[in-house]
Amino acid sequence: MVVFSEVTQSPDIKQIQQEIAEKLGLELSEEAEFRRASRMFERLKNEKKILLILDNTWKSLDLGTIGIPFGVEHRGCKLLFTTRDLDVLIRMGSEKNFSIGILNEQEAWRLFKIIAGAYVENCELKSTATSVAKACRGLPIALTTVAKALRNKELPEWKNALQELQMPSETSFDEGLPAEAYSTIELSYKYLVNSFLCMMFFVMLPFQLHVVT
Repeated sequence: MVVFSEVTQSPDIKQIQQEIAEKLGLELSEEAEFRRASRMFERLKNEKKILLILDNTWKSLDLGTIGIPFGVEHRGCKLLFTTRDLDVLIRMGSEKNFSIGILNEQEAWRLFKIIAGAYVENCELKSTATSVAKACRGLPIALTTVAKALRNKELPEWKNALQELQMPSETSFDEGLPAEAYSTIELSYKYLVNSFLCMMFFVMLPFQLHVVT
């Protein structure tokens, strides 16, 4: 079993717990984080084979607070962190650290499917979803951004996304981001329905970048 949860720059412990619990089919009705963590810990500790992916980790996490077994307690629970800062992994005592470059087609599709969800294997959707993943050119940031943006979307939205990814962008890419990565970020912006998220999107843009609205 593979379980995915995005940590983000401001981790929400209850949200992380809930995402993991839903994948496990575990209902967490308790309000107190430590009680939820205790139930989560017991469930994960008894799993024979599970890969838990904690994506976009910005700082050290107290795994015990979430309810994730580690060290000699983890047994069949393996942890995979993605982060921009190697020091985060070092502080958390990770065993193996490696950087990710351009992924081959098989690796890219595997990552894309984990984040977008297994429903991309649906006969009606798979062909378009595969083309969308290929349009990301093996860039991890592009694959994760697009997969998150299109997760649980209907086929017409996938087709529109593919068309946009295949069109040349009018944006100047002299700020250091690869064109493919930037076009996927532009695409994900269109799926932001919350004004706060839109504001955060603009905070991430390079300094003095001209934005046309």
